[in-house]
Formats: sequence, structure tokens, C-alpha cells
Amino acid sequence: MSKSKIIDDKYITERRIKSISGKPILLDNTEILDQFKQLSATILENAESKKSALGQAATKLVALFEHQIVPKLSGILSAQELERQRSIVIIGLPEPAPNTKTYDRIADEMTKIHNILDTIEVEARPVTTYRLGNRTDDPAKHRLLKVVFATRRQQNAVMASAKKLLSNNDYQKVYIRPSLTYEQRIEQKALLKELHERRNKGEKNLVIFKNKIVPKINKSGNGQH
Repeated sequence: MSKSKIIDDKYITERRIKSISGKPILLDNTEILDQFKQLSATILENAESKKSALGQAATKLVALFEHQIVPKLSGILSAQELERQRSIVIIGLPEPAPNTKTYDRIADEMTKIHNILDTIEVEARPVTTYRLGNRTDDPAKHRLLKVVFATRRQQNAVMASAKKLLSNNDYQKVYIRPSLTYEQRIEQKALLKELHERRNKGEKNLVIFKNKIVPKINKSGNGQH
């Protein structure tokens, strides 16, 4: 059986099972419930009522998948989710010029990553790195850099020490966050939009802390976090 394909950075579970015909079917449990609800709705449209035998069967079908099948599939992590748990995203790290050769680009970014790890005093081994999104024509805008470590423990150690970058003058505009699920990215985008709007209205020294917008703490210890 071939390996399940890796799709976008979403919290999903993919399973390959065999149909009655023997052909592999790819199931995505983030969509499977909706598919069965649609199937149930179609059946109900052709049933005399929900109390009819056909209507009751459709209702039971949805309940079975919603409360029994989907939760069990959700407990099986996809290869993409396992990678996400071992990953961080570095924001604001300059990237090599567009015409840089592949070998030199990889070497340059690995050197920068190891320098960051030395700065935050963490021993960790990056397995792979890659930039997210397409490069723009603006040289001042740097794409996010995703870094995948060998173990989840290494990722946790990096995140626990990431705040040390704030006190280093070389990384004033460089930030580290964990790799987010699709739902978390949507939430983060909404928070950033709200933060931008509030700053434009005159509110100063605001930051996102633990998924909330709060006043930035100062060196004297004043503030909400």
C-alpha cells in the first residue's frame, strides 16, 4: 500500500483503507462527517419523514460516524501532524538573495538556525527547513522559515527558551513560534488583525500573549503578564 499523501498543515488524520473492490480510498476525517451529513440529508429528502425506517437509518448513520468512527480516526496522527509537533516557525529571519544557489542557500539558513540555537542555549538537531509561501519582490519582506527537529522534546526545549532572543540585539525583529494547526492559524490571523486595528486607533504597547491581546510588560515589572 502506498503512503498517504501529505497535505497542508492542518490537524487531520488520513487513513488508507480498502473498499469492497480492493481499491485504496483516502479518508480525511475533517471532511468525512460533512460528507455523511450530506448523504443523510439526501436520504431524508427521499424519505417520507424522519420517523420512517429510512429516516431513522439516516439519522443513525450520522450519529455512528460522529460519535464512534470519527473520534477513533482522530486519535491516529497523520505524518503531517507528527511533523508539526516537531516544528517551529521563525519570523523575520533574512533569507538569501533569489539568485543564491541551492546548496549555498541551505548552508546559509542552517548556519543562521544554529546561531539562534546557540543564542538561546539549546542543543537541538534540525532535520529539515523550508520557507513558507512565495517570495515577493520586496527584499525587506522575508518569508516564514519552518524548522523541523528530530524529536518533539527538542521542539519543546526551543520554545521554552525562545524568549531569550528578546534580550539579544541581533534578533530584535526575529521571533519564534510553534508550527500551528489550520484552526490555530485562523485564530492567530484574527488576533493579528485586531492588534493592528487597535494600534491604528492609538493603543500602544500591546502584544499577543497566550492567545490574548494584553499590554506589553516593561522592565520594571508593570503590566499584565
